[in-house]
Amino acid sequence: MFALLLMLGLATGAEPPAETSHATHSVWLWQGFSHMWERRALGLFTVPHRVSLFRSVVRDDGHVAEGDHLVSTGVFSLGQSTGVDGDRMAAKGYASVLHAPGIWVDRGQLSFETTDEVVELDRAPHADATFDAVVQAPLPATADADWSAVLVLQGVEFHSSCEGDQGECNSDGVWPYRFKVELGACEVLEDVAECPVEVLVGRAWTPGHGGVRGIEVKPLNDRMTLAVDVAWAVVAGPKDALASQNFTFENSLRSTQEIVAQTQQMTVPGLSRDHSTATVALTALAFEFFPTRLGGERRHRGRYVGGWGVRVEPGELRQAQGELDVQHAGGIFLPRTVQKTGVSLSIGMAVLQVEDADAFVSETLEVTADLCANSAGAPWFSKWNRCGVEQIEVDTPLLTTSPVQGHEARTGAVPESGISPPPE
Repeated sequence: MFALLLMLGLATGAEPPAETSHATHSVWLWQGFSHMWERRALGLFTVPHRVSLFRSVVRDDGHVAEGDHLVSTGVFSLGQSTGVDGDRMAAKGYASVLHAPGIWVDRGQLSFETTDEVVELDRAPHADATFDAVVQAPLPATADADWSAVLVLQGVEFHSSCEGDQGECNSDGVWPYRFKVELGACEVLEDVAECPVEVLVGRAWTPGHGGVRGIEVKPLNDRMTLAVDVAWAVVAGPKDALASQNFTFENSLRSTQEIVAQTQQMTVPGLSRDHSTATVALTALAFEFFPTRLGGERRHRGRYVGGWGVRVEPGELRQAQGELDVQHAGGIFLPRTVQKTGVSLSIGMAVLQVEDADAFVSETLEVTADLCANSAGAPWFSKWNRCGVEQIEVDTPLLTTSPVQGHEARTGAVPESGISPPPE
């Protein structure tokens, strides 16, 4: 008899988060990342790794009026770490600012944590964890049924660890086989917007049992603690000031390093013809590895990963036709040293349209952080300790200045604490 265990994690942020910031008409939008390991075996092949840390999060510091300009500041936090081996990367992050006097922005973070447990299905050990929550974002007293709201990502962080009392432990990293963060459509209920969030993390053994069969075997940790933080922003406003449309891009191609970096263009039709400024933000990202043939060791779906990336950016808006060009890129890089597998990738996006003479979208900023981790517990033949400065997480300040004519005085900086009082 086949058995499948689905772990329901405790969502520490499932209720409305206590720490949110309110009442600005501007927001930093997270538009993607690119994390690619650089180490080469024999100078030729990318060395892939397990994942113990991933972080790509943009946070608002404030949006301050200075004369006829709006000065927007923030922080882009980037991080990545391996299982036990060492490597380096130049991690990249992408963000831009949306400003419109007619919108209302609320921000917060949901934090989830659980301890999973390995089970077997068709002789393939794996562990899955799912989390569900609802963001409840307060709206101003002027909000009514004629308002709309959309929930967008400001970033994602994942962290895994294996403790000594959790059974077999050989690494804090996981061999992922699926991952999903998905924000659902918001419902406006009087003075609050309710928006669902779903998170899924799946890990599994590799076809080579973590190494090379007959030479080196790395056990699959029986139980691991998994933590996922989802940074979010709710953008809301009257329907004549804000329109939005969610859509998804999907593919099922084996992912190479070139595919991850290759930018493609798609045209989003059916948009509002009454809103003259448009941009795009991420609302979901997901991947899953699936067997390309049945039987044998291919049933083990976990993989070492060489890198991954997702990016979206607005192009030309043809308001009269209700169309927006969107540039996008994304994929998971599995180098030739990893056994082949099918890869399904999904990117969720929201087109945000605003109508105001003072509305604008800033240019997309690219942030780069040099990350480096030395080996810790790696076997002698793969040990790597070449980090001049070992750092697996870096915070980079963001700053952009944009001309705005006659913006409302209420647009201002988020207080130093990062918390604004809720609207009255």
